[in-house]
Amino acid sequence: MQISGLGMKQMPSLHDFARLGQSDSRLSKSIGVSSETTYTKEDAVIYQYNRQYDINSTIDELASGKAEIKGLGLPNLEDNDTFLKAVETFRQNLEKKGLGNEINWNSVQYDFSSTDVELNTVDQFSNKADYIASRYTVLQDRINADYSGKELDEQMGKLNTLFSKSKELLVDSYVDVVGSFLEENGVGDETANLRDSIYAGINNRVKEYSDYIQSNRNYAEIDSDSDKWLLQDDGYMAAHLREKMDNSLVVEKTSEESKSAVYSLRDLEVAGIYVQQTSKQYESLEHTGVIRNEESIGLDLAVQSMKTDYLTKNSGISNKMASLINRTFDGYMENYLEKIDEQLKKDANHSMISNSKQLYAPLDHSAVHAVYQYTMNQYQKSGDMLQALGSGAQYGKEQYDKKVDSSAYESMARYQSNILNTYTWDNFFQSKQDNPYALNMSDLQKYTITINHFKQSVDNGDIQNIDLMLGSNGDLSSDRLNYSNINQYEQNYNWEAYA
Repeated sequence: MQISGLGMKQMPSLHDFARLGQSDSRLSKSIGVSSETTYTKEDAVIYQYNRQYDINSTIDELASGKAEIKGLGLPNLEDNDTFLKAVETFRQNLEKKGLGNEINWNSVQYDFSSTDVELNTVDQFSNKADYIASRYTVLQDRINADYSGKELDEQMGKLNTLFSKSKELLVDSYVDVVGSFLEENGVGDETANLRDSIYAGINNRVKEYSDYIQSNRNYAEIDSDSDKWLLQDDGYMAAHLREKMDNSLVVEKTSEESKSAVYSLRDLEVAGIYVQQTSKQYESLEHTGVIRNEESIGLDLAVQSMKTDYLTKNSGISNKMASLINRTFDGYMENYLEKIDEQLKKDANHSMISNSKQLYAPLDHSAVHAVYQYTMNQYQKSGDMLQALGSGAQYGKEQYDKKVDSSAYESMARYQSNILNTYTWDNFFQSKQDNPYALNMSDLQKYTITINHFKQSVDNGDIQNIDLMLGSNGDLSSDRLNYSNINQYEQNYNWEAYA
């Protein structure tokens, strides 16, 4: 049975190791722990097998280079059979002798050292918070059952120390990513609120997990004698605990500490994903090659603003977090336009063309805001993203066509109809694709698909699968609509229904 888990690193199954080893012998030096999405008995065997090799030293010893690390017994081209036999022997030994009552604290320390997030991993914040809380709860329950007196205090002291460091690692890294973005976009310093809310949220999850264990002692459903060793595998038990809690109908209990927190873990999860996707749009400016015209930028920002509004109203977050995200977008929009101007200035300075300053002239912010505001006014009237998109696009195209017909804009690259300018509105309402490998769809059709996909993901609670940010040629997710993946989109998003 596969466990919907929230571990820290991918851990392929035994047969996956053998298969992957045939194509990449570098796996002979890989180290893995509990899977982020699944954690089976087979995964647990592999995990414990590798603990013989890579967790014989503390994190400080590993970092200083003083640790003695033995070669791992993972498969490679030559010895897959040997590896499989060795793991099978190890499995049989586990089933006979178990893991023993002693907790492998070096292993726990190693796993708890991976709880930080960066911009590209902040969408995993909720997973990591749940991982920390469930792993701690399982170990706490095990210590209370196996120890007493002074030994119990010593073991709990070790656990609480690692737990505190793990929480601090997650808190500091999250605040560094999300807090700094909020401050840069004019929201103000939310550091204290974010920090207190994360600590309170994790501690409350521990309480929820603890209460669940007390009411469901056999939550892992381990009845076979040959599987009893899994009771001593706290990573495996924590994965089962998370799955059972996720699928249970138990009403979540909120501690007094959590009640006093400004934001919930759900708030923080949504904020992290929002910041991740929005801030990455800054990075894309350096890779697009062409700055789009003001009208298309205004329409794209309106689409992102409408998505932001829908997200804050339908993702289950608090009014406080919704207000925070909406205020962030206002600052982000102005910063985004300023960064486009900075990129245009760089392009002009690096260009060898004599009229480069005219070719890469700064944006007319008022023109961007005109299309943006017109589209948003339509959205506020109708509450319908697709209707507002169509009206805003028609207005934007009209403004664009006026400029193309005017000599005042003929020297600007973004208003020239040539091979260097890949976005001219010509393909928006009706497809004019000449590329046989491109998806024969208008941009309006692509936008429609991606907006419907976005709404469906939010409505289903699948916020990690939303496409919020823009792309080099329209919405990011429309960039991914191409000939090579049409079957995937046809299957997953029913694009023909919206095209």
